[in-house]
Amino acid sequence: MRKRLESGTLWWLLKQMPPALKMRLNEELEKIDADRKDAHQKGDTRITSMVQHLRWVAEDQAELVEMRYMLFSVLTKYMPLTNDRMLKNELPTLSDCTYFWGRLIKNLEREAAEIV
Repeated sequence: MRKRLESGTLWWLLKQMPPALKMRLNEELEKIDADRKDAHQKGDTRITSMVQHLRWVAEDQAELVEMRYMLFSVLTKYMPLTNDRMLKNELPTLSDCTYFWGRLIKNLEREAAEIV
């Protein structure tokens, strides 16, 4: 399950970080957690802290980022997703998708006509 990176692991690098920087990183992660908790709606699923998530990604799931990017590259072929939207955690609107899908279908029909 674990996939070690050639130069160690991200978690190992985080442990080697100087204490002052580690403290600043933890403060930033705590601020992100506080912002996320403020925006959290009652009844939503439990929020995992960013520290826990970072540890899980860095220590146990070295391939997770690779899988996310691989999935993102596939989804961008079929949906009008952008890096900006991904970073903002936003989905495209239905009208954007409809226009995108219409163009995609038209291109596929054009390619099929050229083959015949």
